[in-house]
Amino acid sequence: MPNPMDDRLRVVAVIHALKASGVRVKNWKNFLNGPYTSDPVRQENQSKFAFGRDLILLPQCDLTDMSGTVPKFLVDACEFLSQHLHTEGLFRKTGSFSRMRALRAGLEQGETVFSLPHSATLQPCDVASLVKQFLRELPSPLIPMDLQVPLCRAQGLEEEGGQEQGKDGALLLTALFPPSHSRALRYFCTFLRQTAQRCKENRMEVGNLALVIAPNLLHCPAGGSKLTAGTERRLHRQAAVIKKLIIHADRIGVVPPSIMDMATVAESSTPPVDGGRFQERAGLGVYRLLGHQRRRSVGEIFVDALSKLKTGRTHTGLLHPPDNSEAAVGQSPTRSHTSVLSGVEGSREHELSVTLTASEKRRNHKKDQKTSNKSI
Repeated sequence: MPNPMDDRLRVVAVIHALKASGVRVKNWKNFLNGPYTSDPVRQENQSKFAFGRDLILLPQCDLTDMSGTVPKFLVDACEFLSQHLHTEGLFRKTGSFSRMRALRAGLEQGETVFSLPHSATLQPCDVASLVKQFLRELPSPLIPMDLQVPLCRAQGLEEEGGQEQGKDGALLLTALFPPSHSRALRYFCTFLRQTAQRCKENRMEVGNLALVIAPNLLHCPAGGSKLTAGTERRLHRQAAVIKKLIIHADRIGVVPPSIMDMATVAESSTPPVDGGRFQERAGLGVYRLLGHQRRRSVGEIFVDALSKLKTGRTHTGLLHPPDNSEAAVGQSPTRSHTSVLSGVEGSREHELSVTLTASEKRRNHKKDQKTSNKSI
């Protein structure tokens, strides 16, 4: 059973590698949990095949080379088509709608349509068209909707040229797919690569296959929408994404060892996010920050009190020397207020005494002048 911490480490490593290559994924934290990191538990009664059901709810085949299970319908259909890879226009030519309808009904009723004697009457183009219909009707596309735009963006970065950092971003994004989706996509693209290898017979080289398969795996504009230059560019880019996935099918859902090694080294050099030591250090850092804010608050209180009580400069200079004001910061607010008040009151008394002395001198001087004038 996979380790959830290893899965989360893989997701974080992929996200950081994508960011370094210029590809950003919105709401990437959603990929840390749920179906993106592990397969849901299947129920006993979820073994009947039907179109329009989620992959994990369908009958499965356990494939060793895929390291897990793949929907049985997809395996049976591809194995049947592998015997008819010489068919011209495979996946391009549309099958008979009446035969496809009967084949679909037989599959949903549990008939073994890919075994003799039923398989003897099957037509390759009917089966290929039914596979495309199966992919279109999946409630959750093989390529998740959240990652379709980043896939096209990563492909665009690579096509622009001169940006080596964007290389292989599209393949790296497939590592974020749900495991069941990445396995099914890897299996199907591997089969498409085998089909393209017979292009001299079936006239379906990898570019043609990507062009006809892309609308079944990626969200494309509605059929009635006007074909503009932007729409044409988008369709071309989507086909380029599928072409890349077909050529490098063995790398779908795989994280390069170099990226995982860097993530492991980074994890070992830093404490775990949910570890006690990290929380203790984080708490200590917050405490120190709050303590610093408290010390600043005391200083601000002192400065505010000083600015309010200070009447200005006197003829003797500042009310307090700078050393006294700095020392007062370390004291409590009450003591600081007391020292400031006493200093201000003393200065006022000194000013009052100086003023009284000067007025008395002026009065005495006037009295002397009056006395001398009378005597004259």
